[in-house]
Amino acid sequence: MTISDLQLIGKKVAVGIVVATVPLVILLGGLWLIQKVLSDNPSSPSTITQLK
Repeated sequence: MTISDLQLIGKKVAVGIVVATVPLVILLGGLWLIQKVLSDNPSSPSTITQLK
């Protein structure tokens, strides 16, 4: 194996890692966002209105 073969394998591994992690990050981010939107607890105290 030559140096160029090893570089090519390294590039393919790096691209494979990126291709595998990008959809995972998008999926987990979407699930987190859905959970945040659908949760009953307000995230900031400024949105709470107190009735007297």
